[in-house]
Amino acid sequence: MSKPSRALRARRKAGLLSLLRRPRAVFRLLTDERAPTLPRVVAVLAVLYVLLPIDAIPDVVPILGWLDDLGVAGLAFGYVLSQAAKFEASRVEQLSCCPAMGEPSPQ
Repeated sequence: MSKPSRALRARRKAGLLSLLRRPRAVFRLLTDERAPTLPRVVAVLAVLYVLLPIDAIPDVVPILGWLDDLGVAGLAFGYVLSQAAKFEASRVEQLSCCPAMGEPSPQ
């Protein structure tokens, strides 16, 4: 499989940074009932993994115990951000179709 081009990587990075600057998109993904359920489940499970004492590597192991928590949280955060970007794009597309109702117009 080929590596993504520089432009594609820059767009992805810009998309993630714009979501970090606009946390409402992530909040909308996590609270809107029309949003997919899996990102919400992933976010809750990641928070539970970090907070609960049951880990793959216990937190009493000084560095590795924290690194596995950081890795799980980072992967979950990246997934939720990417899903928030997709949900926001589809939401904007629907709103641009019929801005007064917030629903796509029938065709």
